[in-house]
Amino acid sequence: MSIKEILRKRLLQDMIKSVVPNQWKLVVVDAKSLQILNSVCEIYDILDENVTLVESIERKRQPYTNLEAIYFISPTADSIDRLIADFQQRPLYAAANVFFTAALTDKLFQKLRRNNVSKHIKNLKELFVDFMAFESRVFNFDIPQSFNTFYSPLKTSEITYEVENVARKLVSLLATLGDYPIIRYYDPNGDRRTIAARVAFQLENELENLCNMDSSFPPKSNYERSTLIVVDRTIDTSGPLVHEFTYQAMVNDLIGLENGTKYLQNGAAGEKVVILDEKDSIWKKYRHTHIAEVSSEVSKQFNQFVSENKAASSVAKGRQGGANLKELKDTIQALPQYHELKDKFAVHIDLCQKCNNIFSKNNITALAEIEQV
Repeated sequence: MSIKEILRKRLLQDMIKSVVPNQWKLVVVDAKSLQILNSVCEIYDILDENVTLVESIERKRQPYTNLEAIYFISPTADSIDRLIADFQQRPLYAAANVFFTAALTDKLFQKLRRNNVSKHIKNLKELFVDFMAFESRVFNFDIPQSFNTFYSPLKTSEITYEVENVARKLVSLLATLGDYPIIRYYDPNGDRRTIAARVAFQLENELENLCNMDSSFPPKSNYERSTLIVVDRTIDTSGPLVHEFTYQAMVNDLIGLENGTKYLQNGAAGEKVVILDEKDSIWKKYRHTHIAEVSSEVSKQFNQFVSENKAASSVAKGRQGGANLKELKDTIQALPQYHELKDKFAVHIDLCQKCNNIFSKNNITALAEIEQV
């Protein structure tokens, strides 16, 4: 089960494909919903569904009164006000199909009802997709400020808000997965005062509310009820202070990747942006493997690739003057795969070399020995 694929399917099928199928339409997003959309969809995935444009609700837009619009927006006062403004005087679009990333508050719902925009809203739905999926088993809420709030003695009044915020986003994840789990939480003193305990109880309340509101949740399943374990950073305070030597962690630590995926490679042809994600078979296979093993295995795989790939073998033979016409024909057929894999191997060989060089230069072995004491 891939969180990324489930979220992608929900956005494409339950939202985009559900609006005027086989007819042209456009999509309007806000900054937050665009992040969610970009985490699982490429632009061509969206345009393939008869979508002419993807536009930002924060910007001035050209009217398309012959097209219906899909509004994929956050349930915030700002996005609601901008939606209302689009239909205040001259409507920008033929109709509005509104999909919220999470539950809409009663106050904002009443604001929509009382306003002139309501007669232009053809569909209104809460999708519960308020999270980003970065890998098949990795999700993110993009709320880095919550860490400081949870553990700062000066922000006690803000903790309740952050607990509720995290719980609501977890509800989005579970609703998307169609899962109502048994909740277990970290609470060593048994006083329910840990952040994990507070989030767990708030989450249980939010899930009960969702069940009462939506009779189809949770959907019927042939599997036993799952278990969700809620912990917080206090369960392992030393973790962030210790160097990690698996491939993905080491690349992020020593080299740095933009958003955890973008790597800027310097090559003979200049700088090139490389995306390290699950579409990269080498990255997917070795990302959680110790760097020493990765260096060895990538080199071994590359040598095997060169010996087995017809294009690579023919290049070698050609340099020696030994390639015949049949081999050249086989080479042409194998060239696309050859160039693609050759480039991927070059990226990972480069990354391994850089990690090993930084590791040696900074004498991280000595640091690791102290950290492991």
